[in-house]
Amino acid sequence: TMPIFFFRFSFFSLSILFIFLSILSVDTFNNSIFTSGLIDKFLHFFAFFALTTLGLLSKFKIKTLLMIAILFILGIFLEIIHFFHPYRVFELLDIVANSLGILAGLGLNFFTKKY
Repeated sequence: TMPIFFFRFSFFSLSILFIFLSILSVDTFNNSIFTSGLIDKFLHFFAFFALTTLGLLSKFKIKTLLMIAILFILGIFLEIIHFFHPYRVFELLDIVANSLGILAGLGLNFFTKKY
């Protein structure tokens, strides 16, 4: 159906966009508002909240737990890339923000199905 296609297309598009943005040099953003402190963490949170929500709405033929595990692994993997990237910095708080976004998306899914 159309909504499922839309959710899946959005999920994969955002995944590719987030992976692409995570390998760009921080200098690309010229110390913009997006790279400063709490806003950066909020963006990490929102990105993984959106991915989780779209992933769950997409009704992929995998278990919810597997979807969540894949997103946690993606969040950790992208931060590990930053450790080795010459123009990026590994930040444990980014992993925390990613994880909280995943949990918030999972919580939203749980409560909207329940009520």
